[in-house]
Amino acid sequence: MIVAVGNGSTLFQTLVVAILGVIAFQVLAFNSVRPLSLNVPFPCLPETVSKISPEAELLAVDRIFTHDDFESYFGLSVLHTVQVDPLIAAYVEQHDTSKDEKEDSPDDQNLAQHWAHIFDRGLPHDKRFYIKYVGPEKGYGLFAAVNVTPKSVVALYSGLITNNSVSDYQWEYPSKVLGPDGEDLNLGIDSRYVGNWARFVNHSDDPNCDSVYVLYKSLWHVVYLSTRTIRKGEEVTVSYGNAYWESRDLKKDE
Repeated sequence: MIVAVGNGSTLFQTLVVAILGVIAFQVLAFNSVRPLSLNVPFPCLPETVSKISPEAELLAVDRIFTHDDFESYFGLSVLHTVQVDPLIAAYVEQHDTSKDEKEDSPDDQNLAQHWAHIFDRGLPHDKRFYIKYVGPEKGYGLFAAVNVTPKSVVALYSGLITNNSVSDYQWEYPSKVLGPDGEDLNLGIDSRYVGNWARFVNHSDDPNCDSVYVLYKSLWHVVYLSTRTIRKGEEVTVSYGNAYWESRDLKKDE
């Protein structure tokens, strides 16, 4: 409580108002440039990028990100391999992959053995790439920190094999797994909340990587394989395929 004591009271009140004004200004300034993860849970999603303040976008342009930033900046959990949602694990385990429409060719079997260490452990210590803010249309993208030679494994698309996901961050799972009532499960490898930096790879009509399905230990995996030299500083891209755009009513020919 402020007790009136003549002119001293007026001076004291003026000082209090000035101090509160400075504090308010500092709070506003902090909020305008704080990390994106404090503004929106998943700033990499296209619908949230437009909500980021210009100051925050400017900070993102000047930064590069790695797996170390997944939790603190993007609100994501790092997962370097493919795991199965416990709710459907029993059905996936019972499925006979030899009956899948997608064939496991001898070449694919050779790849599975050659890349076994990647499927088992992922690439947690890979320093060849980094994540960078691209712009409001794409959000974030993956870029090469070094020159990457053709036919190199760029990334294993990690995530959770789950049912009925509506995420934009998933690849279709090719097995027709049956559920508890004999129905076809709608499976995908989903990295919306858990995954690695492969989830940041954007689409291109002229990509520098292919997405390759490989069967390993009765689970399908998606590998990004470079189709040509990816130069240092160049963005890594793949083709999402027509099914991706058709399912979202985004016809690429329009």
